[in-house]
Amino acid sequence: MGTTRQQVLLETYAARQRAAELLKTLERAQAECEGCLKSEQRQDVVKALTGRSSIEQAIAQTRRMVEMLDRALGEARIRSGEDVPVIARIGAVPGLAG
Repeated sequence: MGTTRQQVLLETYAARQRAAELLKTLERAQAECEGCLKSEQRQDVVKALTGRSSIEQAIAQTRRMVEMLDRALGEARIRSGEDVPVIARIGAVPGLAG
């Protein structure tokens, strides 16, 4: 595997890890926000108007990003026909199918 290919895989893996960490942070923030709204007996105005809160939208978009990066890394593994060490280190992201 060429150096450029390795660099792209490492950068893709790093982006995937950052997206997975962002997803965890968003899910924690969502729980905190929902707790605050509930304790203050308030509702999320955006959710009341659109059916989805802003943070729910951000979580959904981040999940899609992680899934897209997982597919790209999986495709790289299939195309390479070899065991790509960086891909073997990827862990599952809670809440994602697969």
